[in-house]
Amino acid sequence: MLKENRKRQIKKAIKEGVSIEGARSEEDVLGFYAILQDLYVKKVKKPLFPAEFFLSFYRNQVGKILLVRDCGKIIGGILCPILDNRTVYEWFVCGEDSEYRTKYPSVMATWAAIDFATKSGVGYFDFMGAGKPDKEYGVREFKAKFGGELVEFGRNIHVCKPLFYNVGKLAVKIMTHL
Repeated sequence: MLKENRKRQIKKAIKEGVSIEGARSEEDVLGFYAILQDLYVKKVKKPLFPAEFFLSFYRNQVGKILLVRDCGKIIGGILCPILDNRTVYEWFVCGEDSEYRTKYPSVMATWAAIDFATKSGVGYFDFMGAGKPDKEYGVREFKAKFGGELVEFGRNIHVCKPLFYNVGKLAVKIMTHL
């Protein structure tokens, strides 16, 4: 069940003229990618797949890239793989929240995917993780306000090349602290 605060934000954004649409061109995909890349550089501080990955996702129609627009300008978006028309996954989501506070671009991006899943008759929407249960995680709070059920099926990892894995892990840790 959608929390009242989220309902209010969605209604307000729509009233202020925010629109949602699927990416219609590679230029749209690159506009979305630019916002996502900025988020990863400034806040996430972890590596992001190259733009070509997102373009390939779009070209191969593996799912949907939904965009949040204000007066035609892309202010947010979400990349959602779709599995066998049964589950929509929230994979990458972003919004220019600090510049468009009253338009809630990140909220609208997530809402766009949930709404798409519902209107398309897809049975499930998967937020793709809520962090480790014993650690504070702001993303979990954000996702919880959309309602739904939080489930934990455990975490599994198999490392094929421990040296490369540990070097990569160290590199990401260093990037996060820069």
